[in-house]
Amino acid sequence: MKQRRPVFKPLSTLLGKWRAERRRSLVQDLVEKAEITSAMIEHVARQQCRAASGSVASAAAISTAGDDLSEAQKAAEQTEVAFSCQAAELGQLHFLAFPDLNWEPGPAFSHEVKEAIGLKLGMLKQFESDQGRLKATDSLGTFREKLRVANQPPDRKLLPFLAAQDTFKAQVEAKKLSDEMEAKLMPAEVEVERAETIAEPLLHFAEAALAAGQAAAEATATPKAKAKAKEKEPSKPAKSKSQKQELPSAEVVALATKHASEAAVNIQAVQKLLDQKRSNQQVLFSAPMKKVLEKVEARIRTAQKKLDRIKIAQKELRERETSTALVSDVAEKMETVSKAIKEAKSAVDAAQGEEEEALKAASKAAALAKVAISMKLLEVKRFTAEAGIQAQRSLQEHQQTLHGQGSLSEIEALKKTAAEQKENLGPWFASRKVEEAEALAEKAEQTSAPIFDDEKLASMSSMARALDIRQAGDVNQRAYKDTIDAVNQAQRMITMLQIEAKNKENAAELAAEYAKLQARLRQAEASVSHCASLPEPVQKQLILKGFIDEVESKVKAVEGKANTAEQLAKEAEENPFPEQARLAAFQFILSNLF
Repeated sequence: MKQRRPVFKPLSTLLGKWRAERRRSLVQDLVEKAEITSAMIEHVARQQCRAASGSVASAAAISTAGDDLSEAQKAAEQTEVAFSCQAAELGQLHFLAFPDLNWEPGPAFSHEVKEAIGLKLGMLKQFESDQGRLKATDSLGTFREKLRVANQPPDRKLLPFLAAQDTFKAQVEAKKLSDEMEAKLMPAEVEVERAETIAEPLLHFAEAALAAGQAAAEATATPKAKAKAKEKEPSKPAKSKSQKQELPSAEVVALATKHASEAAVNIQAVQKLLDQKRSNQQVLFSAPMKKVLEKVEARIRTAQKKLDRIKIAQKELRERETSTALVSDVAEKMETVSKAIKEAKSAVDAAQGEEEEALKAASKAAALAKVAISMKLLEVKRFTAEAGIQAQRSLQEHQQTLHGQGSLSEIEALKKTAAEQKENLGPWFASRKVEEAEALAEKAEQTSAPIFDDEKLASMSSMARALDIRQAGDVNQRAYKDTIDAVNQAQRMITMLQIEAKNKENAAELAAEYAKLQARLRQAEASVSHCASLPEPVQKQLILKGFIDEVESKVKAVEGKANTAEQLAKEAEENPFPEQARLAAFQFILSNLF
């Protein structure tokens, strides 16, 4: 063994030197390869950043392409091609640096390279030379850092062109959505424009009425309110007062209403479709589609404003018509009040006992007018513009005419005059009523003389006797009925006057006078009491007269039917009917005759 040691020792020394040299050469190769690869990666990274900037610009062109889909498609394809080329170049560099890796393009390439660098850094720990180990570790660390920086652009700087295809798809979907909404919205907008054109006279009328209403409101406002309005509102050009408002024709109003209703239905349909699209998940996460819907919504709002103008004009016209009808109704009631007051004044001046009924009619008419004015005032307060203000003024004028020194005061004065006349002339009115009853009783007694005289009845011939009895009985019954009615009316008046006379100073004198009048009424009633039951021959003749009258009315009715049937028969002879029509006419004639 001692002899072999000199032989192995040189070999061991040489082997150690070879191993050290081998390690140094490996480290030197690794460091040189890392430096070369690092320089190449740095160069490619610069190119990658420049390509990324161009790709970002191409991706931005997609959003500004608008409706030019071919331009957007071209930008998306160029972006994808640029990214693929850069990924391939970076993969080649990684393969040159690490040929032992089975690298395939994909998102996991940077992770594999980092693992390889980590393994090599672990191998460097076995080196004995501290200087070589530190130099190799520093070179690999620098390489790993540059690799990390090179891998940043796909995650950050190249983010826009990585999503270029998605952006292009979103733009295509937005274009489809825009076409769909345009197909619904365009006819609706056309209908709105047509309605606005037809309703132009109505809109002009509404604007003029609104301006006139504002001017009227300013005229009736207090000075303080006018000062506040001037501070709030900007200066406006003065409008000519001579400008008249012309009501649009009924045809224009009806046509404008029809087209406005159709346009409103179409706009509501578009709004409903817009709400449906907004609830879609695809639209919620797509900015281009949101912009399309925002533009559609703005156009819908514009169309709706035009329809609202037409609705406001229609409302103004309805208010004008309603206020005119309300004022006309009140004017008619006020005219009725005036006529009733004139009639009551005439009755009070005549003092014929009819003033009470006339005053009641005038009071009723005035009460109806008062209630109507109050209700109409409440109703026109909700109106706007000129129509409501003018109607309110007219109603207030009627109200002033009715109250104050107007119709109600005149009615009260007439009532007071009638009451004074009644108080002073009450006995005179009662005496006149009693005299009328007595005159009717005397007439009834005169007409009953031939009926209750047996000698006169016997002296009449049979035919003349029957006719005279029937005529005398009829006249006597009418005179008796008129007498009883006059007695009852006079009795009611005397009773009312007696009640009113109880609180007067001359109550005793009035009571005595009214008692005398009641006695005269009882005497008149007693003088015709025998007329209540007629003699039996007269009653029979009256019954016969009623039967004869009934027969005569039936005969006249049959004669009228016969004349109608004769006329139909003549027409049938002049214009022959078919067999069925002839039978129908014959049946009609028979039904008229019998």
